Amino acid sequence: MSDNLGAMRGPLPDEAMRRRMVRHMETIPGFDAIGTMPWYPGKDALYQGQIRQAQSLARARLAD
Repeated sequence: MSDNLGAMRGPLPDEAMRRRMVRHMETIPGFDAIGTMPWYPGKDALYQGQIRQAQSLARARLAD
């Protein structure tokens, strides 16, 4: 928990760093399929609207 709280300190990545981060993530096998996978396997029907909205936002961020 302390590590997670510590991650909330300091500046957020700027646009150039965020692009570098996405480029790095794109090298991980399966990363391109994340937007099509359920966020909560087995609970998709319970949270369908929220999950679809979050997936849509994630796809939009990746498209930038």
